[in-house]
Amino acid sequence: MYKKLFAIISIGIIFFISACSPKAMYQTSWQSTPVVADGNPSEWRIPLRFYDSDTKLNYTLSNDDEKIYLCVRIVDELSQAKIMRSGLNIWFDTLAKKNKQCGILFPVPDKGGDEYQTDVASSSGSNRGGGKKGRDVDAIKNKFLRQANQMQLVGFKKSIPDYLAPENEYGINVSINWDVNNIMIYEAVIPFKTFYKTALVAQDSLRNFDFSMTIHGFPAPEKKDDGNSGSSGSAIPGGGMGGNGMNSGGMGGAGRGNMGSMGGNRVGTMRGTQAEVNPIYETKSFWVKVRLSVK
Repeated sequence: MYKKLFAIISIGIIFFISACSPKAMYQTSWQSTPVVADGNPSEWRIPLRFYDSDTKLNYTLSNDDEKIYLCVRIVDELSQAKIMRSGLNIWFDTLAKKNKQCGILFPVPDKGGDEYQTDVASSSGSNRGGGKKGRDVDAIKNKFLRQANQMQLVGFKKSIPDYLAPENEYGINVSINWDVNNIMIYEAVIPFKTFYKTALVAQDSLRNFDFSMTIHGFPAPEKKDDGNSGSSGSAIPGGGMGGNGMNSGGMGGAGRGNMGSMGGNRVGTMRGTQAEVNPIYETKSFWVKVRLSVK
C-alpha cells in the first residue's frame, strides 16, 4: 500500500517538475545555404515549419553562426491587407522575458493607406476570378510594393539608425512580395552582430530566447461625440514603434526612447462599437520560446 502511494506521489512530482521546467518551444533550423531576403520563398521548404492559429501566420526561423533568418507566409487576405496598411512587427528578446527589446516594423505604416481597407480587406476573396476588381487589387499591391521602402528599428546597436531601407550597409534586410498563389511572403535576414553578438558559440544553443510577431488592425473609425462626454474617443492612429511602456534598451545595444504607438491596441476606446467585434480592427500577436542551432 505504502509502496504504491509512494510511487504515485513520485510520478506526480516528476510530472509537476517537468511541467514547470522551461522548455524551448521551437528549435531553429540550421541554415547551411545563404538566404536572400527578396520575398521569394525558393530557399525554404513549403509549407513552413510552424503555424500560429491566432495570427494565421505560417513561419520558419533558421540561423547560421552569424545571422538569423525568417520566412513568413500570409495566406489570409485580411491579414495581408492589415500588413499592407500597418506593417508586420517582429521582436526578439535574448533574455527570454517576452520584452519588446529588439524589433523591426516593416513596412513603416502608410497613413494614407486606407484604400487597403476598403479595396482589399472588404473584398477578401472577390478578386480571385479576375475582372475589374482583380485588376484594382493588383494595382494596389503594385503601389504598395513601390512604397514599401523603409523599416523602423528598435533596440539595435548604437551605430544603426532608427530607420533603414530594406537593403542597407548593416545587412538587416527585409522584403515582402506575393507568390503565384496570391500568398504574401515576408523574409528577413538579420546579422546577430546588429543586436546580440558577432557570432554564436556552443553555449548559445543552451539558451532560450523569445520571438514574437504582431499584425496590427486597421485604425478604428473615430467615435462621434454624442454630447454625453467631454470629448470624442478614437483609436490610436497607425504608425510608430513603442508604446505600452516598451523597453527600447536593446540586446547588446544602446537604449532608445519610445517611438510612437507600435504595439498598441488599435481598438482603443471604441468600447461597445463595431471596433470590438469587427476583425478588421483587431490586433493579433504571439510569443514563442526559441533555441538557436549551433554547429
